[in-house]
This record gives sequence, structure tokens and C-alpha cells, in this order.
Amino acid sequence: MHLIGLLPQRALPAMALAAAVFAGSAWAPAADAQAVIIRPPPARHEAAPRTMRPGHTWRAGYWGWSRGRYVWVPGYWVAAPGYYVAPPPVMVARPQYPAAPPARPAPVAQVIRLPADALFHFDRGGPGDLLPGGPHAIADAAARLNDLTYSRIEVVGYTDRLGSAQHNAALSRQRAETVRAMLIERGVPAEGISAVGMGSRDPVSHCGKQSRDALISCLQPDRRVEIVVYGAER
Repeated sequence: MHLIGLLPQRALPAMALAAAVFAGSAWAPAADAQAVIIRPPPARHEAAPRTMRPGHTWRAGYWGWSRGRYVWVPGYWVAAPGYYVAPPPVMVARPQYPAAPPARPAPVAQVIRLPADALFHFDRGGPGDLLPGGPHAIADAAARLNDLTYSRIEVVGYTDRLGSAQHNAALSRQRAETVRAMLIERGVPAEGISAVGMGSRDPVSHCGKQSRDALISCLQPDRRVEIVVYGAER
């Protein structure tokens, strides 16, 4: 005789919920393994200053990736390399050349965001900790990257705010390194891809005070791996 066959149907969801709560912090809701492609918004119209600045070049604004979102970097003046600056009359005439301007960051072509809960078992990040759908999601990301033209790729791992800063830093780095290694196995050139762990920094969720299980579910978007694709240098 099966006990479940004697229970009313409405009791089964309650039993499932109780089992999830009993699992404690080892339980995390399943996430969709599908990658989210985040492309930069259209460039803003930004007129160059009408007043010229001798010895400088105007660099137009661009979209940069920061704290899990696109931010607009306004245009700015940079010193033109090799520009001759005449010395003051009281000084010995000697050509002076300003230092080369800082290189402008490469524009972000797109960001591929993968939910960590769809890649790894909860609170894990090594190659042996991948869920069944993890390799498929990473293979799909690799196929997208192999169809793009880019200057470099940065794989960034993140955790939620639960746990110590030291643990989260190590876990996020491990997740980023695992994804990087698997992308390389699937044809992404190793010399153009790096990995970094950001721990619980740059959260994208907004979660208040709640029970631990509810908080784990709410913080799911923070547990992620972002593949930041940089375009050609300008």
C-alpha cells in the first residue's frame, strides 16, 4: 500500500515545500540555463565642444560595462601625442612633448550573462560541480563567441552576499576559471580570454529582510557568470 495514494492531492505541494525547507541552505531554486545576451544601447548623440583645445584631441563618449550594467562614459579631451609645446621665453628653448594619452578602453560589444545556478551545484564552482545543463550553456556561449570579432573577452564570476567575503571571492574566481577553461576547450582562443572573481560585489537583485530560503531564491540573479566581450580598440 502506498501512503501517497491515500493523501489528498492538495497535500502534495505542501509536502514538497516542507522538503525544500528541510533541505536548508543546500537548496536553491533551479535556474534557466539559457544565456541572456545584453547588448549596449544605441550611442548617445554628443556634440564635440565648439571651442578647440590646443594640443588635445576630443574623444567621443561610449557605453562601458560597470557594476552589472551599461553606463555612459562622457566624451573627454586627451593630449595629442607628439604635440609641440613652446617653452616660456625665460626658459631655455627646448621642445617638450606631453606624455602619450591614456589608451581609450575598448567598447563593450555585448555581455553574455549565465546564471550560476544553471551551471553549478549550489555553492560550488569546479569542473566536477557542473549541472547537466551547464556544459550545454557554455558550449552555446562559445559558439556565439566564435561567430564574433572582438579584441578580448573577460569572464567575470559573481556570488550572492551570503557567506564570508573570502569564501565568495574564491568561489566566484573558481566559477570564472571553470567557464574560461570550457570556452577554450570549445575553440575560444586562450590568449584573448581572462577570468576574474568579483565575489558578492555588483549585485543586480534588490532583496530585503526575509527568511533564508526566500532570500536564497531572491538573490539568484546575483549568482552569475558574465562573459564581457570587448570590441576593436579605438
